[in-house]
Amino acid sequence: MPLSKSNPLILSQKLHAESYIQVKRTFDVKQTTTVIDKIKWDTLKAFGYNDNRSELYIYFNGKLTVNNSPSEVFSLYIPADRVEIVKNAILRLVEIVNAEK
Repeated sequence: MPLSKSNPLILSQKLHAESYIQVKRTFDVKQTTTVIDKIKWDTLKAFGYNDNRSELYIYFNGKLTVNNSPSEVFSLYIPADRVEIVKNAILRLVEIVNAEK
């Protein structure tokens, strides 16, 4: 997908146990970094998608921190054909976290 005003270029994404970092470049060649902290997988509430299923939204019952601001959702970009694989991996992570309690 070409870089446009509505479609930033994702330079990197890293999902860790309690955090997620996304670096993207916008149409005007600005680089932005989004940092999500305090992810509590045992509070996962739901998944959602954008229209072309390339952006997976992850909703939580508890608060997490997006660039130092409270939030209940974050999104990550993935190829449409990988959405179910990533979703299942996240559900497995939630299962593991809940089993450790």
